[in-house]
Amino acid sequence: KLILLGGASIPETLLEQSSQLGLNVQTTYGSTEMASQVATGKSGFYQVLPFREVRIAADNEVEVRGKIVFLGYLDGTGLHQPFDENGWFKTGDIGFWCSKDPKNQGDVD
Repeated sequence: KLILLGGASIPETLLEQSSQLGLNVQTTYGSTEMASQVATGKSGFYQVLPFREVRIAADNEVEVRGKIVFLGYLDGTGLHQPFDENGWFKTGDIGFWCSKDPKNQGDVD
């Protein structure tokens, strides 16, 4: 059993207190356009869920695509599909890739 929290950043102190009480709390990242959850994890380190892809664009905007992405927005003229030519949807969120335990994998050459 676990408790999922999302919708905004979760204070680290709340997560620590929950852990001390023996509660399995995980945070989620998602959007309505991706059928709610995109990734789940602890303390900002997320595991992308099946049927979803996430990338960080050059301007640090989070982009998503996958089998569960919405078809588009209905407006007064029809269906507006806000995707690039490869199906990526810009979320309006800023993100970056990080690792809890970075390791040097060696030199490029």
